[in-house]
Amino acid sequence: CFLDGFPSLLYSIGTGNVHRQDKRARSKRRRQRFHQQAVGFLVLYGRGFYDIPILFFHPSDSTLIGMSDRIFGQTDITPSILGYLNYDKPYFAFGKDIFNKADTTNFVIDYYSPIFQIFQDSLLLQFDGEKKLGVYNYFNDLGLKDNIIGKYPAQEQEMENRLKAELQTYVECM
Repeated sequence: CFLDGFPSLLYSIGTGNVHRQDKRARSKRRRQRFHQQAVGFLVLYGRGFYDIPILFFHPSDSTLIGMSDRIFGQTDITPSILGYLNYDKPYFAFGKDIFNKADTTNFVIDYYSPIFQIFQDSLLLQFDGEKKLGVYNYFNDLGLKDNIIGKYPAQEQEMENRLKAELQTYVECM
């Protein structure tokens, strides 16, 4: 097989809407027990409505233990796998390599029709293509009820500019 000699990577993607604190607490305890015992796993989780657990596995890689608190999206899967495999040929991808410690960008963009969303650190900015619709602290406001638009103007502008740049790049690539 052409993959002989490469580490085996398994990933599992799922979505879930966990709203009740007791379910979240039980799930967190189970994950903590798993992460304390598992060798060769790195697991990343989203928060609230946007949970996407992903699991990277290698049976003998002790650096893949635990959980990461970086924001991770589906577009990050390919760059992360290629980075882990030390793939050195040029390629284009919108995501980031989660294993690249030098890359400190921590954002994900998605489209929740008809709204573009950028998640960066603890904030979520919603954008309709022309203007900001809302800003939320999605770590603490899972239901997105408290619109804090204007509370962090510098970070909001940075997020809006990044979102516009990514959208422009996407459109130009099509």
